[in-house]
Amino acid sequence: WVGQNYLYDCQYFWRFWGFLPLNVFDTMIGHHSLHSNMRKGLDFLSALYSHEHIYWKDESKDWDADLGEEQLWIYNCKDCCITWEIYFEIKKAQQAMGNASHHQFQQDLFFPVLRMMNRGNRIDMGQRGELKKQLLLAGDERQCLLDQMAGHPLNPRSSKQLIDFFYHDLGIPVIRALQSDALTTNSPAMAEIAMREPALKPLCQTIVELRSISVFLNTFVNAELDSDGRMRCSFSIAGPTTFRFSSSENAFGSGMNLQNIPKAEKAKIKSSTYVKLPNIRKLFIPDPGYTYFDMDLDRADLQVVVWEADDSDLKIVLRDGLDLHCVNAVTIFDIKGVPIEHLKESHPNYKELRGRIGEPRRDKCKAGVHA
Repeated sequence: WVGQNYLYDCQYFWRFWGFLPLNVFDTMIGHHSLHSNMRKGLDFLSALYSHEHIYWKDESKDWDADLGEEQLWIYNCKDCCITWEIYFEIKKAQQAMGNASHHQFQQDLFFPVLRMMNRGNRIDMGQRGELKKQLLLAGDERQCLLDQMAGHPLNPRSSKQLIDFFYHDLGIPVIRALQSDALTTNSPAMAEIAMREPALKPLCQTIVELRSISVFLNTFVNAELDSDGRMRCSFSIAGPTTFRFSSSENAFGSGMNLQNIPKAEKAKIKSSTYVKLPNIRKLFIPDPGYTYFDMDLDRADLQVVVWEADDSDLKIVLRDGLDLHCVNAVTIFDIKGVPIEHLKESHPNYKELRGRIGEPRRDKCKAGVHA
């Protein structure tokens, strides 16, 4: 079966007809394995691979229902024929590029990903109601506090109200967005205002907290469940240029991005000030007879970077299980009297040496480790 973005179609096949094809070549995934940084729509693939490309994708948009279905069937036929032609051209391009295992690996992800999408996740409905109640209560408390500090009702989600309040009423020097040069009151702007005017820090903090509560409530807790009460999403294999997945709501309009579920999110105005928000991951519970577990390689991305850079010193640090951030701090800040080989958690002097290095210096090295 050859299809373009066929994970979408297969969600319908499974739900309404109860079957799946046994073997699929997805032209979007095939093109992604060749050129992950290019566009991946069928119209673009047609322009790139078809021998006689004529744009046709608007033909379904101007369809008049009174004229019957023939125009839609012709449009559908063009989709099928162009997808079929593109399939052979992508196969030729893959053979010419080589690295067959990479191209096949991308295609082999199709059915495991589709199984995850069709299965979905069980939701703890009691916990969902409890989290919603907590967030609504926390939002009401902070809104009352914000209105009291501002001296009048203030909507933290209205950029116009916040711009008027900070830059006109209070006369704070304006902060502009880097990309658009427009006035902004986003979270970095709130942090800057709090730093400039310490008396306004509680007010800025409350605004940031209210925004976070709103995101938690609308994006996570109130996300629409599927018809059977489970949470599903669509995973995109041909999404990011890095060959990671991306996720969004499913083909039927329910669900959400399931790859960024906060554990215990902290809304922050400065690195030292946090408000802890609920653990949204409590919403998701395993099916009866199953369990959830977290499996991750130790500093996997860091190890790839070190070996790609062929940095012999850092390879030794990783092989010996040393605290990389402490090692870097000793080197960068030229800290004397700290033996590098003692900087591992199992060493009896580790805590004392880490205290001598200091957490602020270690944190700076941790933040810049990939650089």
